[in-house]
Amino acid sequence: LTASGSRATSKYTISMNSNFKFGTMVHIDGIGLCEVMDRGSAVKGNVIDIYFDSHEEALNWGRKSINVKIYVD
Repeated sequence: LTASGSRATSKYTISMNSNFKFGTMVHIDGIGLCEVMDRGSAVKGNVIDIYFDSHEEALNWGRKSINVKIYVD
């Protein structure tokens, strides 16, 4: 379970810093629409952590600088 109490979903659940409330929707190039559902100690500043089903899948995605669009209400 995530910090928001939801079950993590691959390529949909993301962690962002506490400036972004749970439920914030983010479009990530190469992934699609994702939702902020978690926090993490390494998630500071402009870092987004994307949940993947496996460690191998996360390693294949890697660490990137990409464009995102944040939807705020």
